[in-house]
Amino acid sequence: MSFSLKYPRVVLKIGPRLLYEFLFIAKDAKNPSKKSLLKRYHRLRYLVLRLNKDFRIDPYIEGYSKVRELEEKGITFLLVSNHLSDYDPLFSLSLLTSPISFVAKEETKKFPFIGKAIASVDGLFLPRSDLRASLGIMKTLEERLRSGFSNYLIYPEGTRNKDFENSACLPFHPGSFKSAMRANVVLLPMALYGTFRVLKPSPNDKRIPVEAAFLDPIFPKDYEGKNTEEVASFVQKEIEKKVLSFKKMDLDFYEKGYQKIPLKRGKIR
Repeated sequence: MSFSLKYPRVVLKIGPRLLYEFLFIAKDAKNPSKKSLLKRYHRLRYLVLRLNKDFRIDPYIEGYSKVRELEEKGITFLLVSNHLSDYDPLFSLSLLTSPISFVAKEETKKFPFIGKAIASVDGLFLPRSDLRASLGIMKTLEERLRSGFSNYLIYPEGTRNKDFENSACLPFHPGSFKSAMRANVVLLPMALYGTFRVLKPSPNDKRIPVEAAFLDPIFPKDYEGKNTEEVASFVQKEIEKKVLSFKKMDLDFYEKGYQKIPLKRGKIR
């Protein structure tokens, strides 16, 4: 199934007002070296912020000061998040003012919008069926993190958690942490909830609640002497705890009928 048929909402929202911006993003994806990463990132983030507004996303953010402190100090980090929706990378990008790129499965390249968006900010696409090529991509990630080329976002589950109602997260793959630990950079866990509604909302919802939390950063001294299995297990437990608390908050949001109240301009929870 083509992306346009799978997610007609994105196509319709981009169509009239934002197609012009997307054409520039597609050019950036094809020839990224013609512009700085900062310029490409800000163009993409502007488009995503518009999409968030058009999709009536009502964000609730915790721990924002933690990521802002890292950004302001110029500290390179690997953002580690649970994964619920194809919209996750874009929503996460909208929260960060400094450039962040992504490690995504190779199939994402086929998505006309999200694939181009990730490519436009120097994303890395992981061919999961080719072990040698995957190891090469992870080596590139290590080199880019070590050099401070960009911050990156990775999903250790390896795929979307489609059973989010029964499980907070899928098992985290320890290999997802290896590049960052070898590069001695900060690991920044992030918990997400609610993004699964963005592309497939209820027609009665006037706003879509999305919850996100930046958890305590894990510095190299904190994981010194630990292996990737131990770190992956710890990060997963921390994210799971926050996701479960968000599920309760989300349920309360719907039980009180807040989704039926139109979202005011500039108003967030």
